Amino acid sequence: PHLGTGFIVNKKMINSILDFSSSCGRMSTLSFKSMNKAYTMVNFHAPTNESNKKEAESTDKLWEKLEETLDKVPKHHSIILLGDFNAQVGRERKYNNIVGDYPAHKRTNKNGERLIDVCKNCDLVLKSTSFKHLPRKAKTWKHPNPMLGEYQLDHVAISKKSIREILNVKVLRNANIDSDHYMSLVKMNIIPVNHKKNSGTPKKNNRPPKFDVNKLKDVGNKFTETLHKKPNKTNWNGIKEAIVQTATVTIQINKKRKHPWWNEDCSTAIEMRSQAWKKWNNKKSPENHEHFLKIRKETSKVLKTTKRLFN
Repeated sequence: PHLGTGFIVNKKMINSILDFSSSCGRMSTLSFKSMNKAYTMVNFHAPTNESNKKEAESTDKLWEKLEETLDKVPKHHSIILLGDFNAQVGRERKYNNIVGDYPAHKRTNKNGERLIDVCKNCDLVLKSTSFKHLPRKAKTWKHPNPMLGEYQLDHVAISKKSIREILNVKVLRNANIDSDHYMSLVKMNIIPVNHKKNSGTPKKNNRPPKFDVNKLKDVGNKFTETLHKKPNKTNWNGIKEAIVQTATVTIQINKKRKHPWWNEDCSTAIEMRSQAWKKWNNKKSPENHEHFLKIRKETSKVLKTTKRLFN
């Protein structure tokens, strides 16, 4: 199978990165700093639960390697362990201090036991099972056979000393990521590093303003006149609405620029793909899945062709 783990990092965080490593296709690490501490994230993709029997030796070695990697993390770093563990974590009382109160399953499978053991040995706590959500907001993987349901196989754990820094973990079912897994959102309380340098001269803000401020000099009187025509509203919502409406008419909003090669055909193709995905996501039938794959292929072809002809 094609394997690989990694991280997509916001450009604003680039200067906070301390280290990245990928020891194998199933595991990678990323270390970064915040204002008051350092973190190491470990992204792990476990073999399926059946591999514990079919490929017992290699599976044992991989889980051992995960634990060795966690042991090598500097002691002053907080660990964030996340990924597709193919692990069902259950509601057995003996695991409660590790998994919390809200696992999506009744019983723990073999991979779940392995994950819990890693958390115990490395002083971690599972947070993906610590927040109360509807089952559909907790289960992260849908079986290819719709009759066999959905499961919570992707998890997030953090060092006990930083347990309060994860504020929520939930599933985003409507994110079109073209996968049999749903996207998981982890909300954290981390203070980013401020990389501004005191060079003596004020730094220019290169971000495009929402409104075209170059027109402000010419519209002052018009702005005031238009506001006076609005009915007298004492509440803030009314005042805000009046200001925004007037600004939109007099100053206008800068539209977000797309790729120079983007055209109406591209927008139409993307919309068709989105509709096909929503249809399949609402009703997991083989027909809807086949239709989605067909539209996805056609969309990819339209985008590639349009870009190639432009260049």
